[in-house]
This record gives sequence, C-alpha cells and structure tokens, in this order.
Amino acid sequence: MLVAGIVALLVLAGAGGLVVWQVTKNDKPPTTREQFRAAVAAMGAAEAVRLLGAPIGGASTDLTVLKGGQATGTVSLGGLKIDVLRVDERTYVKMPATMLPGGDQGDLANRWITGGAGTTALVAGAVTTPAALGKQLADAVEQTSSFPAVTDTVDDDRTRAWRATTPAGVLTVSVDSPHRVLRLVPAVTAPSIPALPSIPSLPSFPSLPDLTGGALHANLAPPRRAPAALGALTFPAPDVEKTYGTLIDNARQLTDAIDTSYRFDLKGKASFRGCGPSSCTVAQTVTNTFSSKDVEKPSSITVDVTVTMTGDGRPVGGCKTARTVKVNATAALSCTNVSPAWSAFYVRARATRGTHIYAAQVRVMAKATTKATVDKSIEQLRKLLELYRSQQENQPKPSAQPSTSSNTNKCDQVNRTAELARARTKGDNVAKAYSRPKYQGLNQTIAILVVCVVKDGSLYDYAATGGVAMQLAQASVAQPARVVPKVGSEHAEPAAIARAKADAVANPLSPIAIYSTNPFCREGSADCLDMVQQEPGSQTVGPQGRERLSRSAIFNPGIVWP
Repeated sequence: MLVAGIVALLVLAGAGGLVVWQVTKNDKPPTTREQFRAAVAAMGAAEAVRLLGAPIGGASTDLTVLKGGQATGTVSLGGLKIDVLRVDERTYVKMPATMLPGGDQGDLANRWITGGAGTTALVAGAVTTPAALGKQLADAVEQTSSFPAVTDTVDDDRTRAWRATTPAGVLTVSVDSPHRVLRLVPAVTAPSIPALPSIPSLPSFPSLPDLTGGALHANLAPPRRAPAALGALTFPAPDVEKTYGTLIDNARQLTDAIDTSYRFDLKGKASFRGCGPSSCTVAQTVTNTFSSKDVEKPSSITVDVTVTMTGDGRPVGGCKTARTVKVNATAALSCTNVSPAWSAFYVRARATRGTHIYAAQVRVMAKATTKATVDKSIEQLRKLLELYRSQQENQPKPSAQPSTSSNTNKCDQVNRTAELARARTKGDNVAKAYSRPKYQGLNQTIAILVVCVVKDGSLYDYAATGGVAMQLAQASVAQPARVVPKVGSEHAEPAAIARAKADAVANPLSPIAIYSTNPFCREGSADCLDMVQQEPGSQTVGPQGRERLSRSAIFNPGIVWP
C-alpha cells in the first residue's frame, strides 16, 4: 500500500525499486490495467517528477525532484511560502522573515537553513524521487482488481484520461500514449496512512546572554498544526533543464547557509577586553554539541559569531567574525567592535558625569558547508546537466505510427553476437571506472542492455547498476546510453529491462542482447539465471574463463516491447 509520508505537505514519501511484471491470464481485455502499469513505470523511470499539491488546510506544495534526489520548489504553510532546495542529500529551506523567531529575522532573512529538526526535517520528508514514487504507485496498481474499460474515459483538466481506485487512492492516467500519471487523490482512510503529525516548531538559534544579564534568550516560534485532510496531487510535466538551472543558481547561495544541527552553550562567564575609544573586544567560551541523526558528524565546523552592543540602552554597533572549531568541543570566541557608534558612545560617556552601562549580546550559528564543497556540488550539477542533454540527443524520437512485428525486419537482421561483444566491452569499461579499484567487482554490478528501435532499426544502450549506484565518471564512460537510476536493492538487469519497457510504450523496441558484470552470483546460480531467462525469447550465454562471474543473454528475433 502507498504510504503517505509527510501528509501535512500533501507529498508522498518512500523508497523501493521499479516493478518488473508479466501479464497474467487474469487480465481480461479491454480493461486498462496495462496502460496504468505503463504510466506508473514511466513515472518511476522519469528524469524528474513535479509534485503539485492542491491547497488544503493552509498547506500546498510545488516541488520538482530529479532522479538523483536533487529537488527545488516551494512549500506553503498558512499562506506563507517556504523555498526548498535539496542537494548532496541535504535539504535546505529559506523562510520569510515573518516565520522566523523575532530576534533571528536579521541574521536569517534570505539565508538557506538546514538541520535535523523543525521545519527543515518536515520538508526533507516530503522529497521523494521519481523511482520511489513510481515504485509505490506500481505496488498500488498491482493490488488493484478493477480497472476502467478502454472506452470509459474522463476529462481531467482538458486531458482525456482513465481513472481507477487503488489502495493508494484515486489514480488518473492519460489516454494518449505515452501514458503518464496525471493525478492522485490519496485514500485518507487507507490503513497504511499514519495519523496526522504536528509540525515541529521552527528552528531556534540560541543566543549567549547579555553580559549584564544571566539568562539565555530562547527564541522559539509557536508550534503549527498540520491540516486535517489530504488534497489531490497532480504531476505536471517537469522542465528538467530549468530545474538544473535553478538548482545551480540556488546552490551558489549555500556558502552563507546555516546548520541548526548544533547546540551552543556557555562555558564560564563572558568578558570585555581592551574597551577604549577606538574598540571593544567581547570574549566568550562556548561549547557546541552536534545533535543531527540524519548526517554524519563532521570533525570541525565554521561558526559565524555576531556581537550586538548597547550603551545606555541604545545601539552602539557590533561586529561579526567567523571561526573554525572542533565539533562537540569547547572553544574561545571573540569579536572586536570598531564601529563609529561605539567610539562616539565611549567619548560621550567619559565626558558625562554618572554611570554608563554598556552590554553585549553574542550570537553563534554554525555554517552548513564550505565554499569548496559548494563549488564541487555546482560542478557535479553541471556535469549531470550535460549528461542529461547528451542522453536527450541520443534518445530516438517517438514513433508517429504504431509498430507491429512486421516492422521489425531491420532489428531482426542485427548481428546479436557482435552487439553482445560490444555490450561486454562497454560493461567492463564502466566497471573499471569505479572510483574504488580495490572493490571493483565486489560491491557493484553493471548491466548493459542493447535494444533496437523498431521504427528505423537504430541501436542504443541502457546502462544500469546493482549494489552501489553508478558514479558520474562511470556514467560518462557508458555514453552513449540511457543511464537507469539506482533504486533500493534492485538488480541491474531487471532495472535496465523495466526502463526499456517503459520507454517502449511511446517507441516500440526490440531487445538484442544484455550483459552483466555480476559479482553477486556464482557459476550455476539458479536465481541469477532466472533474472534473464524469465524474459521471453532470451537465450542465456554461459560464462567462460575469467567471465565466470558475469552473465549475458541474446534475445531471439521478432520480440517487440512493450
């Protein structure tokens, strides 16, 4: 059953792999079971998915998530919009000033915030990849017994569609090929949907005490409640190139991002040092504690130190500085106020009879990342964008006319033995590009599937992995090919075949050969042989010599997917 993750944000969450199915004798035409299967499979294999949550109870979503988990968009709560960014497996939010604790508005306005609690954690649970969402919907479709007839169509926002009630909710898919998921109205009463959670309080950034006082300032925002119902999720076609551009633009701002995974506590008393007409230094020893359970604890962090001073109750300037400190340790921090406002106060106080009180408030916040890490993230996003563009150029155009087995003459004439040899060479080269040579062939499988476009007889490849996900350098070696995203514990061959079948809905394909550098099998393993032999028309080629751990198969002529 489909699990509604962060139901307050109307977004589904979960994980798993694509489903590879076989049509059973229980499928009675002319129902639309296969069209629903094709639609959810296409979602699972998509480069990106856009999740648009209908406004309900004051909450709505508009998130675009790439197959690699990178995401951008907005979440609205109570009419206030929160910007969302996810890169390098970390989720950031940028909140409007009215949502920030009163004392934090100046420090946090227009800055990305990340951390393991509060609003950031809530939004992080809302980000789900196309493969994970496709897997959940595929599971729901497989548990559904009743589908509309081919002629039983509905109008969905001016699009001709079919609609079926599944355990996940009411699912709507397009009639026109390639079939795609248009809408899901979650089943609120489904037993797998958990009780509605409370939205945690917004992040709190502790301040060190005024030097004339003794109490910590706890800037807590009031908790907010989740809406009491779920709204419809629609899935507009995403603009992948635009999404990459937005991710790159927003990632540049992360050099100023704040991490709320740390608690800062006083150690001893703060003090003033060397306060005179030109400057005043504020010093404080602070202990930091790392509290996040979602990311690995670093050895050190950079902290921003902000000092705000008053003299006789009025602002007299302040200072800002940055320091690198060890995590879960104590450090001495200081900052020197050299502002004209301080100098004017000091001179005026010395010239005026009476007692003049000056005080300081120190604020410490952990920076989320470094410039070097940000630059590396941006470079990787650029490479992924170029890889996507390359794949689009190599992707054959959809066929204008339905294809039948009589159109497969060109594909039937392909030299399957030669293509298998080419797939073997490519698969071995991709495996060698793994960044950890010591573990090559131990914890990763590479599968290369060769297919033929029925319409024109052209050939292209699918590249998939099992175990460790394919690295960017490996994806480059695999080109030209369609790189299949890694999902859960799925094996490489089923992943490649499922993606090809999903693409074949729009453009029929004829399978030629498949090769896998599989380290998880041993010679004669029944499970491994079944993975390929279960595909109709496949002829397993036995491993020999040094290739005894690999496996491969050639497909008989005349087979057409889907």
